[in-house]
Amino acid sequence: MTRKESDNLKLAVISAVSRDQDLTGERRKDLSFSALLGNFVHLECTEEIAARHWKMIMDRRDFLSGVLGRSVSLYTAIADYCSEPGGPLAAPLLVEGTAFQDTVRQAMVDGLTGIFNRRYLDINLRKEYNRCERWGKSLSLCMIDIDNFKKINDTKGHPFGDQVLMRVATVLKNTVRDEDVLCRYGGEEFLVVLPETDEIGAMVLAKRLYAAARQDNFLSMHHVTFSAGLATYPDIKTADGLLAAADRALYQAKYNGKDQFVTAIPERRQFGRFPYTWSLSVIDDRTRKELSGVTTLNVSLGGVQFACAAPYHVDMPLHLVFRNELNGREEMVTDSRISWVKKMRENFLYGVRFEESPNPLRERLERLSSAAPERA
Repeated sequence: MTRKESDNLKLAVISAVSRDQDLTGERRKDLSFSALLGNFVHLECTEEIAARHWKMIMDRRDFLSGVLGRSVSLYTAIADYCSEPGGPLAAPLLVEGTAFQDTVRQAMVDGLTGIFNRRYLDINLRKEYNRCERWGKSLSLCMIDIDNFKKINDTKGHPFGDQVLMRVATVLKNTVRDEDVLCRYGGEEFLVVLPETDEIGAMVLAKRLYAAARQDNFLSMHHVTFSAGLATYPDIKTADGLLAAADRALYQAKYNGKDQFVTAIPERRQFGRFPYTWSLSVIDDRTRKELSGVTTLNVSLGGVQFACAAPYHVDMPLHLVFRNELNGREEMVTDSRISWVKKMRENFLYGVRFEESPNPLRERLERLSSAAPERA
């Protein structure tokens, strides 16, 4: 099918669809063949295959109109085309519209809290991300986790835990804006999709959520709190990256003491991260005591990742001593600070930034960079 034939077919399809549905303005511009087909039969296929289906549907409509001597609706043509043997639907079923809408709603709504579920989130987040990317808008996520929820279930029982989930969902739902999308992400986690909202706007919403939770009698009486992580596009470049960044920020909020929110810091690494292990001594710059049990994970020109069992806080100043693995001699020294912390099963994972990258480290890593280093 040529480009001109494709454009003419799309105009004909949109014209036919518009007789039954309100498709005007920007909605017309955004509709593709696959989106138009999915609107009627929820069939997922490529744009090329969808165009072929529409060509057959429009031909079927003209044929039926000629045989019956009257105008045939697009619904009739679609039903006839899709229900024939060998058609695109293997087992078509005729369902009354309101019953179908109820089924769709139930599939997209969490049964306990009455808000959207993870399935709807996946659809909505992808749609909002694509829209913001297309039009250059901001998009933020707020990931929320009820603090100490396992303890609530263990001490007061699961029925009470369900009450907590429902009450938190109600408070969140009554506080977010009409254009925001609130979903139960899983377990005791919730996620709010904030269209056209930058980092400042996300922080304003988070503060409003905390204020509403503290003013709620039920949550205050039972000392129910939550932690939250915020992430914003275009600081974070992908939809999956937004989720991951919000999750990391949530972990940081938990580590910082809970009942608070943390904004994700975008990854600004300019150099490769190398899985190269030195013998590293990490010294608390204030006490001059060496941290014990440190395992170096990787190093870059900008910093280092290491793991150890002891908890330390963000922005803590450190003195790093890199030693030659073979002879134990001191090779390079630099001052640094902890940028972020993540709690693992038995250890803490630390991201540390150098105050100034030492020359021996720079020379060695630049030599390694020619060997296709792992990118971060």
